[in-house]
Parts: sequence; structure tokens; C-alpha cells
Amino acid sequence: MNRKYIVVLIGGALVMATTAWMLSPPRKPKTVADPSTYKFMHCPKCLREKMYTPDAADKPCLYCDKPMVPTAERFSQSSADKAKSPYGLMFAVLYVELLVVMATIWWMSRKRAVAGEGTFLYMNCKKCKQKIRYHERQIGYSAMCRRCKHSFVYPAIATE
Repeated sequence: MNRKYIVVLIGGALVMATTAWMLSPPRKPKTVADPSTYKFMHCPKCLREKMYTPDAADKPCLYCDKPMVPTAERFSQSSADKAKSPYGLMFAVLYVELLVVMATIWWMSRKRAVAGEGTFLYMNCKKCKQKIRYHERQIGYSAMCRRCKHSFVYPAIATE
């Protein structure tokens, strides 16, 4: 594989990894060690939440009997935020970056017209009358018609 394609792929992968790392949502709410800042308690198994009270700190969850974890911020989100995925923005940005990398590779791999190669001549096959296009630099070379497989030599003067 060409070195410039490898550089583009590695660069794109690094940019996409950095984006995924920066835009990924936090995994768990931060637990504060100071009990005076506790406001909420949540169950890590059933994800239910209730307000923090010092009396209820040692009691298990009413629904699954697991110990409740006190936190300073809410663990659950509002019902409007629950419907929206926390990964939506990250995947949208990664999709755009992937399209940019693919477009860059396509742009690098497309054939470009080289100066001096833009002049084409045309001729018709003598057997099947198929119109054949060729470069000036091909004059004098032998070729074959793609349609009828008739062999010929590219003429110096284009014949219509």
C-alpha cells in the first residue's frame, strides 16, 4: 500500500480515537467522600434513586436489597434525556470524520489528467465502425477493437 494512504489512515484513526475519548459520556456519577454534600442515593443494580437522608444511608434498596450508594449529584436523568442516547453526539461526529477520511482517500486515489496528455484523437474501426479514442502518444502502436477484436494501428491523422 502506498505510504500516503497509510499516513491518512493512521492520522484519521488517531483523530477519531481522540474524538471518541473526548466525547464519550462519563460512566458513573462522582462519589464525594464528604457526607455533608450527599443529596441523592441510587441503587447500582436496579438504578432507582431517592433523596439522601442520614437515617436511610445504611438501609438497602427496597426493590432489590442491594446497598444504596450516596452521591452529590443525580444519577438518573429526566424522561426527555433518557430517550436521547448519550452517545448520539459522539457517533455523529465520528461518522462525519469517517466520511472525511474516506473522501480524502478517494481524492488521493483518483486519476488526474497530466499536462500534455489531454489531447485525444478519434477514429472509427474499419470493420464494425466503432468510434475509438486514443492519445497522441499512441500513434503507430498496434491495438484491437474492443467490440469486434479487429487489430489495427493507430493512425497519425484522426479519421472520422
